[in-house]
Amino acid sequence: PATEPLAPPLARHRPRKPAYSGETLNAAHTLIPPASPGRWLWLTLWIGLAYAALGAGALALAGPPGYASPLYPPAGLALATALTYGWAALPGAWLGAFLVNAGLGLVRGQSGMALVTLPAIIALGAALQAGLGAALMRRFVGPAVVLNAPRDIALGGLLGGPVACVVSTTVATVALGVTGAVPWAQAPANWLTWWSGDSLGALIATPLVLTLIGRPEADWKPRRRTLGIPLLLALGLVNLGVVEMQRLDDLRKRALFERDAERLATEAEDRLNGALHALQALHGAAQHLASSDEVALSNASRWWLQQPLHLQAMGHGQRVAEAGVAPLEAQMRAAGKPGFRVFDRDGGIDRRQRGDLVVLRAIFPLDGNAGALGVNALSIPEAREAVLATRQSGQPASTVAFKLTQSQANEQGVVLYQALYGGEPGSAAERAAQFAGVVFVTLRIDSAFAGLTRSDQRHMHWCLSSRSAAGEVRRFAGPAG
Repeated sequence: PATEPLAPPLARHRPRKPAYSGETLNAAHTLIPPASPGRWLWLTLWIGLAYAALGAGALALAGPPGYASPLYPPAGLALATALTYGWAALPGAWLGAFLVNAGLGLVRGQSGMALVTLPAIIALGAALQAGLGAALMRRFVGPAVVLNAPRDIALGGLLGGPVACVVSTTVATVALGVTGAVPWAQAPANWLTWWSGDSLGALIATPLVLTLIGRPEADWKPRRRTLGIPLLLALGLVNLGVVEMQRLDDLRKRALFERDAERLATEAEDRLNGALHALQALHGAAQHLASSDEVALSNASRWWLQQPLHLQAMGHGQRVAEAGVAPLEAQMRAAGKPGFRVFDRDGGIDRRQRGDLVVLRAIFPLDGNAGALGVNALSIPEAREAVLATRQSGQPASTVAFKLTQSQANEQGVVLYQALYGGEPGSAAERAAQFAGVVFVTLRIDSAFAGLTRSDQRHMHWCLSSRSAAGEVRRFAGPAG
């Protein structure tokens, strides 16, 4: 009888995975990359714009210095497009990362080549990261990345996330450090934030994007409801969590800042109050004694000048009419000051316009301050404003910081004045008429406020200022601005 042909033996080995050469898989496994330049350009543009839009939103979560976000979904978008479209997707990832970082550079005030070079290097790292992650997943998970087995999910998440994300993080951190955009002291923290943000973004956003564009479509499309929606919700919840954590961290930092700022303000007030107390003591002595009694004024000043208050000088300025300048000079020379002379720092402009002067006739100690003896305070614009203010109000008034007349170096100081009167005026007009002169205290402003911030507060910058009646902000100490 005729015999039937024997059936082929059952295969006892796993079917061989299809060969993969980067762009040759058929449509059952992945999209064939665009063949025409137009389709490739369209692919690059939509990936780049989508990456840039997601990146701009993600960097809104970034804390100082603003380059690294704790959650960065564009890393997942770049990986998913590289898995789907192959190497053709990488220019789009580069374009998107470049746009994100160039926009950040514009916001931070960068210009010139720095606005191009740094974003280009960071973008290169982002594209290489996506390419490496896709290559590792295809090599160890399989050419068709379906992620439907626990092993594939764990291995794919590890390789495409934490492992591959070392690339962009390292490239970006080194570039930021070399260009000075981020201080090297902050590089470790920046690296960790960048790596964790990219890793978390890759773990969440990659499968989410694959449900929309992944191949094989038959495996990924049905998961849009079962996987895509939960991942989208997870992404939203993580974003909310990051925002809340940053809000709480901002509140903590603000509380610390306000505490330190209050301490700085209190310390600055205490240092200024020392000079103000010295001025009031000298004012009291001048009122009860003859203001021309230099011995009495010197005795009233001596104790204050010995205190660690950074006082440069204390003294008395007398109101003198233009006609009284020569008699005053003769009087002072006869009293033992043969070199005494009245002089102006504005060439005599204010003297000619006003008709009277406020001459510094006594200054303590004389050593180191002799250069200011005899100066007309009204000829110094900074001093004139303060002298006229105290003449009108009767209250202490301060100059802004200016170069001291007696200083041989470029030393800055402020002078506190308080008016003296020939009676007890009750109105501004009476005060102007009975104005007899001033007592003053000169404070070395730079040394007085040196060391105002502690070593752990070097991040704080301060400026001591006041606002005039006209609304003008006047700086006393600290850097401008």
